[in-house]
Amino acid sequence: MKRNGFTLVEILAVFSIIAFLGIIAIPSFQVVYSHVTEEMLKSKMSYIQSAAESWASETGLLITNVDYLIQEGKLEADDETGIYENPVDHSSLNCRVVRLHYENNQYSAEVTEEEVCDYDALLLENSKISLHRYDSSHQLMVDDGWTNDAVTLEIALQPDYDYPEDVVEIRWSGADLEKVVSVDHDFDEKKTLELRANQILNTFVEAQVTFLHEEKLVTYQARTLVQIDKQNPLIYDEDILVYQADEWTKDGKKVAFTMGDVNGSGIDAYALLQDSNYCLGEDVAYIKTMQPSVVQTLPAGKYFICARDQAGNFSQEYSTSSFVVDQVDLISPQVTVESTPLLDGESSVAFSIVDQESGIVSYAFGDENGPMEWMYIPRTSSYTFTSSYSEAGTYYLYVRDFVGNEQIQSFSIS
Repeated sequence: MKRNGFTLVEILAVFSIIAFLGIIAIPSFQVVYSHVTEEMLKSKMSYIQSAAESWASETGLLITNVDYLIQEGKLEADDETGIYENPVDHSSLNCRVVRLHYENNQYSAEVTEEEVCDYDALLLENSKISLHRYDSSHQLMVDDGWTNDAVTLEIALQPDYDYPEDVVEIRWSGADLEKVVSVDHDFDEKKTLELRANQILNTFVEAQVTFLHEEKLVTYQARTLVQIDKQNPLIYDEDILVYQADEWTKDGKKVAFTMGDVNGSGIDAYALLQDSNYCLGEDVAYIKTMQPSVVQTLPAGKYFICARDQAGNFSQEYSTSSFVVDQVDLISPQVTVESTPLLDGESSVAFSIVDQESGIVSYAFGDENGPMEWMYIPRTSSYTFTSSYSEAGTYYLYVRDFVGNEQIQSFSIS
């Protein structure tokens, strides 16, 4: 008799065989995969060592990290994120410290287990030199930041490596700066560098000091950020905008203006002057801001704009950037009431309303609880009218101007 398909026993047997093969194959695959990733890691470590040795042969420096080698173009990151990945556990190798040794006229690199991500901190911790910054008065500049003055850099040797007589060369480098100074027992005379700028200088400056110590050439490095801004900040007069310039308002007007400090230290503060246009006065109240654009509500008046950048430069000594805020009405209408005594049961009352600012637009009679029906009139600076009363008492006149200022005037009929 012919059978169609497989029996349940046969299917179960097949699945048992497949499961058994899987149990055998998975550990083997894991072993192979682990071996492959370990080899990949060894290859990556070799790339790091080669890159570090090439870098050291050019710079003479003995410590770096993987991330700095990528920044210097000596090592290529795995992707656009800049990560150099450990293929074994997929962690980042960027912060790994690489130490170099110089022997027999060649460099050898060791990728350590240490991790320091901040390259400057790594240098500071391991270098035998440091850089100090001084202003033109030879005052030590403690804080990083911008200045509008010359900066003098001075190399200082660490106390545990104070061998100035062993210094043979100083190499200064930075943006548009490459200077090599030979030293022959005159380190103290050559350990400084003065930096000036015509407009903007914003760069890391590096000092490499080479020692001939115990018959070995050893180079140490230090660097610092130098930021000099001699450029005055700008006020863009064409961008000054007074909102509702041709309309009457009650509470002042919004004014917008824009300042700029192209490629410089950035805007630090601004001032709005009314009594003077002198930006450098000690009594000028500057308002701190990190934003180049300002929007502020101001009362009526003429204003001069002054700007200051983070290096201490001013837009101008005497500001020519100005604007006028007008048609701001802060004054309520003035009301004059003249009444006659009741005569034959009737009193005539004359009202005179004056508003020389935005103008009168409405009035209403009422009591101490408020107005009744408002009467609207064409906007005008003065308005007079009369009304008759037949009963003694206290009455109230409510008046509004165009921007909403209100005046309440009481009067009595007797």
